[in-house]
Amino acid sequence: MLEWYEILIIVIGSFVLLYVLGFIVNLAFVATFKRKINEHRKAITIVLTQKKEALLNLVLIMEKSDSKLDPRFFALLQDIDENYFSKIYSIETKKARETLSYVRQELAGISNKSNDLQKNEEFKLSIASINSLDEQFRVLLASYNADIIGYNYWIAFKPYRYLFLLNKTEKKDLIS
Repeated sequence: MLEWYEILIIVIGSFVLLYVLGFIVNLAFVATFKRKINEHRKAITIVLTQKKEALLNLVLIMEKSDSKLDPRFFALLQDIDENYFSKIYSIETKKARETLSYVRQELAGISNKSNDLQKNEEFKLSIASINSLDEQFRVLLASYNADIIGYNYWIAFKPYRYLFLLNKTEKKDLIS
């Protein structure tokens, strides 16, 4: 028969073992979300860079077709530094994304008024490419934000939260 202190040691040891195993599982979830977040961040950077290049190409196509195009669109796109896209939370990145959206909307409005552009095969392919990049961006953004929510949940999970606070692990922000 076991003494009371032996039973107490076994019970406490069991709780400690369960706690450590739970922390290992929690750490695995955090590491998985962190890896996914980095993958999405790289993919978002690539898609935004491709979108900028596709919009520049669209501007050139529209200029070739003798559309009356304001030269500021080309200048706006040229002013965007592609290095901004890798700094996903910076103000410059947000402004660059807004500029890309603005230029896209303006070019779409101008192109809708031109029958010549609507018949141009190169223009149609360029628009299809931009639409595809927009869709990819929205999907990546949704996946990125979902993984951010998962990451934030697991670093704030009550039994282990203080261990992440000791490690100075911070919550990440969503991208709008």
